[in-house]
Amino acid sequence: MGVNLDSAGLLDSWKSIALYLKRSIRTCQRLEREAGLPVHRLDESPKARVYAYAPEIDRWLEKTNHTHIPSPGWRLAKVGGAIATILSLAALAAYLGGLFTPTPSGAGKARPSLVILQLRNETGDKSLDYLSSRLQNQLMVEIQAAAEHLAIISESSISDALESLGLSGKDRYSEPEIRAIMKRTDATHLFLGQFWKSGNAWTLNYGLYTVKGPPVQGFIKNETEQDRLSSQVTDRLLAALGIPSAGQVRTLSLKAPDGYTDLFFVEAKKAERAYISDCDEKDLLRAIELYRQAAASHPDSALAFFGLGYCYQNQYLFHGRTKLSRSSMIDNYRQALHLAPDLPESHLGLGWSHFFGGEMDEAYAWFKEARDLSPFNPTVNYHIGTFLGYIGLVDRAIDFLSKAIDYGERSTRAYQMRALCEGQAGRYRAAANDMAKLLELNPTNTKFLCGHARCLLMVKDFAGAERELDVAEVLTPGDLEVRLTRALLWAARGEKDKALEAVRPAIENPLRSTYFLSGVYAVLGLEEEAVRQMELVLEKGPEEFYPLVYPYECLNSPANYLYDKIRNGPRFQGILKRLEKEYLALSSRYSGL
Repeated sequence: MGVNLDSAGLLDSWKSIALYLKRSIRTCQRLEREAGLPVHRLDESPKARVYAYAPEIDRWLEKTNHTHIPSPGWRLAKVGGAIATILSLAALAAYLGGLFTPTPSGAGKARPSLVILQLRNETGDKSLDYLSSRLQNQLMVEIQAAAEHLAIISESSISDALESLGLSGKDRYSEPEIRAIMKRTDATHLFLGQFWKSGNAWTLNYGLYTVKGPPVQGFIKNETEQDRLSSQVTDRLLAALGIPSAGQVRTLSLKAPDGYTDLFFVEAKKAERAYISDCDEKDLLRAIELYRQAAASHPDSALAFFGLGYCYQNQYLFHGRTKLSRSSMIDNYRQALHLAPDLPESHLGLGWSHFFGGEMDEAYAWFKEARDLSPFNPTVNYHIGTFLGYIGLVDRAIDFLSKAIDYGERSTRAYQMRALCEGQAGRYRAAANDMAKLLELNPTNTKFLCGHARCLLMVKDFAGAERELDVAEVLTPGDLEVRLTRALLWAARGEKDKALEAVRPAIENPLRSTYFLSGVYAVLGLEEEAVRQMELVLEKGPEEFYPLVYPYECLNSPANYLYDKIRNGPRFQGILKRLEKEYLALSSRYSGL
């Protein structure tokens, strides 16, 4: 059914908007909330009658970069229906239709999980604003230390959710917004509160929300022991959740701000998350500069130095492998350890420093110590999972990454790394589920669309993979990863000439495209060319390729049909045996993780 439009292209209801985009009403409402679909209200209240203009929707389709997508009705009648236009529209329509159903593949639903939002400063004293995020952070630390059976949603996951919902910077939330935050983070509970001061007495009142029913309200007043305020809240929360307190929690000094809440630090974390989402080096350079300023303004902040080290690590790993970025990484990680030798993140930093220095046993020892210090810490489990994935122990990496997500790391980076490892382990359906979750968080990310397409083609859902690539091409025309993923799809479908033509640009720089080249050649039965790609990478050594391009579990998985035609060849078998030997040695050597 089409839509009748007046000369201005007016769409006068959710039903009309949904028909225009050929999507469900719920999907259109989600796109308005999360992706800026231009919808107007008569009195700007949430329940008011809505309307939209077709030209504005067309411009919204354009804003995701590069190319204009004519839509049915008003725009298509103006332009005329070229076949290429219709195909592009169909691709985008498939995307808008809620193609990606969020189905987390980890154990995130298995345990109660708690979001702790920043507390609101009602003292009237702006100099105490720092307590809003500091109390939030301290409560996270204390409750996580006290309750191993409760997941505390990480700060990065909360920030991801607030940004994607357009709630960043707010300190007051409506109940629908609270429910949206809980849904986005897969949380079963959410805590928010406010504090004020009268003389020497501090008062904090709070609401504890559950998935259903009204919130549990309460307040705490402390006239003498200011440093125990957060611990009192911790005890109250644990009691409300039916979890016994460990009785050994850290206290919070209310006298001075902490580097963790420094404005530069907060903005650095935001830039770092933007980099992880889009892999744009400009975001990484901005994060580095902001962390530098955070460290300069709070030279005793170990977390600022850890953040700076982690950014230099990404710069070294993905942007040139320069000696300067590696030495900067190590220097900042060592400074974090010097400032806070008992901080788990400091141990993680030393683990990475030794890892990229080729000292695997030392790296393993530091990661193990971080785990021993804080076994239920989502950040610790994420980094250990990443380490294991980088050295090719992908099954065990998935276990740690699933723990990280289960313990509260419901962030882009956690789902992204787990999806990578699941794909390398041959768990393609699970990887597709995580990629779908990523696309819920980042609906216009071309890399995630390509990743989802690769997962779908590995379970032989060729039509689904093609729809994803059509959308990616609309969003980023001419992108090399889109082209190479499409080549892999064509090869898997037996379209040899189209596949070989599509990979031609990558042949000039094969090391950065070896996964695609070897896959295309192998599935087409071109054994010599496929094995040559693998040997080219293996000759360079794993230190040049992290994460590993060809881990043993990836090549050995029966679900990986790309290599079926060359699997019994002597050269492929030689590679497989070499990788198996290395895999078994690492599994035995690092069995403590």
